[in-house]
Amino acid sequence: MFKSDNTIKQFSSGIIEDICQDIIQPIDLFISSGRILSQQCQPYNLIVDELNLYDNLLPVINSYYSQLKNQGILIMNVLGGKSLYELADAMLRSDLIENRFVARMLPKISAEGLLSLANQSQFRYKSVMSNSTAVNCGSVSAVIQSLRELKLTRNLSYNQPTSRSYWQSVQEIFSSLYNSSVTIEIITLLASK
Repeated sequence: MFKSDNTIKQFSSGIIEDICQDIIQPIDLFISSGRILSQQCQPYNLIVDELNLYDNLLPVINSYYSQLKNQGILIMNVLGGKSLYELADAMLRSDLIENRFVARMLPKISAEGLLSLANQSQFRYKSVMSNSTAVNCGSVSAVIQSLRELKLTRNLSYNQPTSRSYWQSVQEIFSSLYNSSVTIEIITLLASK
């Protein structure tokens, strides 16, 4: 269903494909591009939101509810709290070396946090699961490139002045402490109307 060369997207897609194997076909499917759906859309049996980035998830979850048919299903993947810890730590340590601190990382959520938000929605049945994997990226720039491909770098503060030595420091720390690997945690919300 979902094909990509991006390791992060492959991991997320694998989770969704495993869930979708149990869904009876044919089905009206909508794959979200990361925007809140308008009330005027045709209702669907299945909405899949695969790893989009939101600052506020509850309005998005509620918009999906309104666009599902009765007994429709929502499958939503978001980055979990353990995701990219290694990159965040390397960046923080480099900021400390340069005597500054800049918040650069993506918004992430725990499984408990996503379930709490889902419980505030009108969905009747809600389930949340967490899957994580380690991805060897080789370099900091490869991690950032993967995030760019998925359009997940909007919250990384690239507008803050940084030097070449800063990024070299991040790479050295990332390589020495974490062997150029990052943890990717995908939190999946499975909800039924």
